[in-house]
Amino acid sequence: MAADNTAFKLLLVEDNPGDADLARERLNSFPDYAFEITLVTRLSEAIAALEITPVDAVILDLNLPDSTGINTLKRLREIRKEMAIIVLSGANDEALRREALREGAQEFLSKNEPASRLVARSFLYALERHRIEEQRKQIERLVSANPDAVIVVDSENIVRFSNRAALLLFGKDEAGFVNKPLPYALSESKVAEITFERDGKQCSAELRAAPFEWNGKQALLASIRDTTEQKLLAEEFLQSQKMEAIGLLAGGVAHDFNNLLTVIVNCATFLSEAIPEGDPRRKDVTQILGASDRAEGLVSQLLALTRKKSVQPRIVDLKETIQGMHSLLRRTLPANIDIVVDLQDVWPVLADKGQLEQVLMNVAVNAKDAMMGNGRLAIQLANEGESHVRLSISDTGCGIAPDVLPRVFDPFFTTKGPDKGTGLGLATCYAIVQQAGGDIAIESKRGAGTTLSIRLPRAQGAAAEEGDETDELLEQLNGSGTILVAEDDSPVLAMIADLLHKHGYEVLTASNGEDALRVVEEQEGKIDLVLSDIVMPKMSGRELARSLEASRPTLKMLLMSGFAEEEAADAEAALPEIIAKPFRPKALLRKVRTALAS
Repeated sequence: MAADNTAFKLLLVEDNPGDADLARERLNSFPDYAFEITLVTRLSEAIAALEITPVDAVILDLNLPDSTGINTLKRLREIRKEMAIIVLSGANDEALRREALREGAQEFLSKNEPASRLVARSFLYALERHRIEEQRKQIERLVSANPDAVIVVDSENIVRFSNRAALLLFGKDEAGFVNKPLPYALSESKVAEITFERDGKQCSAELRAAPFEWNGKQALLASIRDTTEQKLLAEEFLQSQKMEAIGLLAGGVAHDFNNLLTVIVNCATFLSEAIPEGDPRRKDVTQILGASDRAEGLVSQLLALTRKKSVQPRIVDLKETIQGMHSLLRRTLPANIDIVVDLQDVWPVLADKGQLEQVLMNVAVNAKDAMMGNGRLAIQLANEGESHVRLSISDTGCGIAPDVLPRVFDPFFTTKGPDKGTGLGLATCYAIVQQAGGDIAIESKRGAGTTLSIRLPRAQGAAAEEGDETDELLEQLNGSGTILVAEDDSPVLAMIADLLHKHGYEVLTASNGEDALRVVEEQEGKIDLVLSDIVMPKMSGRELARSLEASRPTLKMLLMSGFAEEEAADAEAALPEIIAKPFRPKALLRKVRTALAS
């Protein structure tokens, strides 16, 4: 204990004047310490003094005129529970000593001890121990009341104290945490980032440590801040940034790519119809059309992934949708994979039926790969609570490694080999479900399969019925009239002009909106329909439509778009109907006939 100028305030309870003088003499034998000693001779006087005088410790004789034996200590301890009491007894009784220590005495010293300095030093040590203990208790009280997680770790990395907030943070009780090794290395110089499991979930925290004295020994006082939610928010922000970047990429290429596909698909369709049955060249054309379909699907996935693909939400019966997909799933999956369905009658949901079918197919294909062609695919459908429908798809495959699981919805992330996956399947599912106002989660363990759960909000109303679209011949879609085609992509313009001309229409062309407006003025009253792309230089299709609406409100228009954001914007603005690229010849001819007849 370091010497200072602060005096220890002592209450000496002793009825024998000689013993009182001896106690004073022993204490004053240490010149480095100053003592302010108040002497009383009865227990009642001691109690009265304690009520008005703060003291550091009491030196107590057990045998007083108004109290004797261990009862003297008990009564004094009842007055001040946290005060240091040193018993100075004339009896050298070991049993009495043990009982006094059990009743809260800091030390039991004999009056007959010849080594006075030893007795005084024992007193000082007892006083110092009490001070340390009081400091520790005060720190414990302060730390326990702290809402932040705080622990004390000794030099052996053993947890010696934990407040309630720390126990709640780690999901442990005191017996399972205190006096146990801390599984993390602490450093005074840097913040430690730690991970741990709580209630079966991975959590994270930041741990800061500072040197500290605990029970007279060097230790570390560590504060712990739960960063689990912060990291989740950061990951969600990073995910949104990824999606935004991919959105810019998808939006930038979709228009041009769909223009290319429009030419490829239509020209391949022309060839297919021109080549007679049995000609081996039809197989090559079929391959071109198949590859075009896959390319269109890839662009569609990119746009759905970034929510830039227009959707057609309507009231959908999920049970009917899954039942309708069953035969397709059966043809897609190997025969050694059993498909087990448990479909309850459920509330309708508001979503794009085609996108829901895409989700189901993407998940089924992933499950097929995980089961390596042999296993069981289980599809369950049921209402959940009063507001949601839950669709669960489980497989008995190899499962997903814990370090991979958090990334399965990341765009372009795949564990499949080259040419076996794009990394867009689950990312697209995630985007589709989110766009429908639902949520999607995945659970998996290595060797124990995977379950993907989708929750969609309940919709009001009944599911709409679908009508079958007739598969008429191209010749049945012939028409008449003059159509102005405005398109800045020359191959697309040439292909559309040729298609319309072959099916009975007079065709005029323009490479941008300004040219189209000039042609309309030159051919006053002779044009029956303007077919215009939306994204064009100088004047867009949207601007052209608005200009013609103002100057020639009776002139009919049909817009084309290779980018769904343009479709959505025009739908909101109540502009002319839109046909999305890439389209097939029949689809365009139907739209043209409908527009002319409207």
